[in-house]
Amino acid sequence: MYKLSAYWFPDKNPFGVFSYVIGRMLPQTQGQLIDKKVTDYFIMFNPCIGIGAGFKYPVTQKIMLRTGIAASIDFQIFQSEHKSGSYEMKQNDFIMIFGITNDIVVKYILSENVYVDFGADLGLWYANYIHKKNIYSDRPTDIIDRWEKKYFKFSAAPFVGLGLMLPL
Repeated sequence: MYKLSAYWFPDKNPFGVFSYVIGRMLPQTQGQLIDKKVTDYFIMFNPCIGIGAGFKYPVTQKIMLRTGIAASIDFQIFQSEHKSGSYEMKQNDFIMIFGITNDIVVKYILSENVYVDFGADLGLWYANYIHKKNIYSDRPTDIIDRWEKKYFKFSAAPFVGLGLMLPL
């Protein structure tokens, strides 16, 4: 997993722009061997992007508080394959989750260009669209294409990061 976040504050203004990209890629094979006929394969790609407003507050010369709030989209792309004898299923899933994320950070400046971040990402996710399809089947019941009803999710992820201050 990786997270790239950026804050931009024009003309030393405490208000600015916050953006981020989070990416995960989880390939997994877990074959269950029953009479040498069953195999499973799964892969997931999960990028999440957001853009919004940022705020900074200098506590001391070396310590700064930063926070950002962003409108976010989390994409989840799955592909799975299952085989058992003559039965074969290959499923593609595409999920989009919409929400609002908040980045809360304490920035400790080590040198003119390098700093360490201690913080947390908080997310409030409120809309979820799902598209699933078994590509070997034409049955309408094997296709799901809908918005989830009453979807709500909260997420929290603490982090420690190393950062670079780029002259822009």
